[in-house]
Amino acid sequence: MATCGTRRYPPSRRPCSASRCPSPPPGWWPWCWTSRLRPRGLYPLLVASQTIPIVAVAPLLIIWFGFGLLPKMLVVTLTTFFPLAANLAAGFAATDRDAMRLLRSLGTGRVRAFRLVRVPSALPHFFTGLRVSITYAVVGAVFAEYAGAEKGLGIYMQAQKSAFRTDLVFAAVAVTAALSIALFGATCLLQRLVLPWERALVKEGRS
Repeated sequence: MATCGTRRYPPSRRPCSASRCPSPPPGWWPWCWTSRLRPRGLYPLLVASQTIPIVAVAPLLIIWFGFGLLPKMLVVTLTTFFPLAANLAAGFAATDRDAMRLLRSLGTGRVRAFRLVRVPSALPHFFTGLRVSITYAVVGAVFAEYAGAEKGLGIYMQAQKSAFRTDLVFAAVAVTAALSIALFGATCLLQRLVLPWERALVKEGRS
């Protein structure tokens, strides 16, 4: 009989090994069954979320929530969270298992091991996804304004297009591109400040 938390299972229905299931507290035994399935079950949900046509959803959000800030935030979230979540999941999956085993052998708690090993391992992947998402965020915000808003670059482009002022439309596009580049650069700078050891590892690898 195999033990997982406070429950016992026959060998044919063993949900996880002792090294993979370090006795979660009572009431959390389903974690043992889903610990291997969480990464596999996450990606289909993320991919399915990206099949939602934003062109069709954005007007519905405007109808449901009005012309305020909330529908714009929802459109930006639907546009940007997939690359961020996918890269973050890949970062957690790339955690050094030997380091996790070492901390567990030393009696380190799960929360502290997550903070000391998993979070630093996932941060480079997180910033990779953030650089992609931050550029999509500007486009998503402009499209949300274009679908329905009282003011903003999207409304401005729509008004100038109706007035056949293509020069002003291109000017608004240039402002959008400049804003995306500025946010991308700010994200790269933030990554250097948050992950100072990453540049040292890159230089060490080159040498």
